[in-house]
Amino acid sequence: VSACGFDQCSADVGTRFVQTNFPGTMTSIESYLNPVVGNSGFSVHLPTFQCVVNGFSNTSALIKFRKSRSLPKVPKFWSTLTPKTGVWREGGTFCVPFAGSDRSVIGRTQRYLHNNEGVIPAQAGVYITFQSTSLFLYLCLVGVVFFILVQPDSEGTCW
Repeated sequence: VSACGFDQCSADVGTRFVQTNFPGTMTSIESYLNPVVGNSGFSVHLPTFQCVVNGFSNTSALIKFRKSRSLPKVPKFWSTLTPKTGVWREGGTFCVPFAGSDRSVIGRTQRYLHNNEGVIPAQAGVYITFQSTSLFLYLCLVGVVFFILVQPDSEGTCW
């Protein structure tokens, strides 16, 4: 596992579990994160919050870094998994693409396994679900405010 976040580990380990414990060749996987809001509300652990702040505030630097590396492309053994976009309903919930790093963590592990162990790599789609429209709209608003606040200023610090 090449990450240490709350959901990245479970996404990466879950993908490997499916690859190694089910018959056949897995070429793609879609996972859905379903946050549960309890009686006391919704909470996030501090390390998870810090990872989110660092990840969003350094997005442009991370993209530059990844593009600067000359990693060999992983050959395609299958048809391309078309990522879902926008908002859609599935199983009584609202679904949207997950903005976390799960997909890239899974992809990094799959690249490593292909290059070093010859494993046929799997593509991943990672999504998040919401039980109600109001929760979805509330978290969209929180997300926009959060995204504005984590933008670094000219000195590289966030608000």
